Amino acid sequence: MAQMFYVGTCRICEQGTLGLRTCGQCEAIAIVCDECDVAWDSPDFTEKPTVANETTLPCPTCGESLYGGASHWSTKPEIDRRAWLQTAIESGRLHLASGEAREPEVN
Repeated sequence: MAQMFYVGTCRICEQGTLGLRTCGQCEAIAIVCDECDVAWDSPDFTEKPTVANETTLPCPTCGESLYGGASHWSTKPEIDRRAWLQTAIESGRLHLASGEAREPEVN
């Protein structure tokens, strides 16, 4: 089974897992709720998230699909290369964990 790294529970729906997803176009990592289909490009959850449209969830950085093409659940080496994620994890703002991945679907 594929692995998904996640950083907590969604602050909006309070049910979804906040997975780390790498954009296949710009290679940015987004924090994605696997339940309500929203995404953030930083650990500042007070900012308005990007919301899924009828067919996909756009990358908050470039607008390409986080659910299609070469987009994928982020790997540990990809996460380790992102200073903003490392800072948030080391400061305790985010808590990195992993579990079984499931393919995202737009509701």
